Amino acid sequence: MDRPDVGVRFGAQRRGARWGDAADPSTGYIAWMLWGGDAARAWVEAHRAEWS
Repeated sequence: MDRPDVGVRFGAQRRGARWGDAADPSTGYIAWMLWGGDAARAWVEAHRAEWS
């Protein structure tokens, strides 16, 4: 089953003014962190070839 890159879901939001603001995070940033954030994306990219 192919699934679009999770990072694509948050692409536009990552350019938002409050992205990564620990004092007042955007809802998109909170969701990104709940999905595992940059560490999860790096793990997926490292293992993507194994799933093809």
